[in-house]
Amino acid sequence: MKEWFEKWFSNKLYLEIYKERDDNDARTLINLIQRNSKLKLGGKILDVCCGPGRHSVEFARRGYSVLGIDISAYLIKKALTALETEKEKYLKIKFEIADMRNFNYNNSFDAAVNIFSSFGYFENDIENFIVFDNIRLSLKKHGIFVFDFLNETYLRKNIVPLSKSKLKGKTIVQKRSIVGGFVFKYIYIDKIKKEPDFIERIRLYDYNKLTEIILEHGFKINGTFGDYYGNKFYKNKSERIIIFAEKK
Repeated sequence: MKEWFEKWFSNKLYLEIYKERDDNDARTLINLIQRNSKLKLGGKILDVCCGPGRHSVEFARRGYSVLGIDISAYLIKKALTALETEKEKYLKIKFEIADMRNFNYNNSFDAAVNIFSSFGYFENDIENFIVFDNIRLSLKKHGIFVFDFLNETYLRKNIVPLSKSKLKGKTIVQKRSIVGGFVFKYIYIDKIKKEPDFIERIRLYDYNKLTEIILEHGFKINGTFGDYYGNKFYKNKSERIIIFAEKK
């Protein structure tokens, strides 16, 4: 059987539900990265779990050479389509289908990003944490790593158990719960049924655990923010954890 992410990320509804994650959102985060890192213009960037390529394309617009990788052939196709319709020509950007548990670009990149909670998809810590190994192996010495994840402490206090919205004449129902260290989102089209139409499941890690593991995997941490605008991270108040790290 397919993993939940293989099914969900290959459906057009995924991009429609998260349509607020647009080009403006990408620009805001990349502004933050440029302000708070030593990323040199023209550097090589690896976008891990690039999705439809918003961040990859924006990096390329700013003069960087980019490789975007994702396990979803559907999302990579969307990224390639976006690139074909891009007004700015001759961007240095490529997209590849790749599993984040299995890649190694041998010290090739000046920076790597893992954005929008594209982490914690797997059942066990070994599979989840190997992503940090793969990123470290793919970065040059002192390469930059930007990791953007949800804040478990905030989520546990503010989770919305049920929400409904309209999308192209359909009612989208989303039920959320935290069970056994995972946050689940059950997505139903039109009505709640015995089985959801789609599932999201992310393994939760708090700030202390994430920083501990990132350090153990050969990085030092240069800073942490609580949102894409660069506000300070507060464990009880920030929705996100955005960690700026550097390969030792």
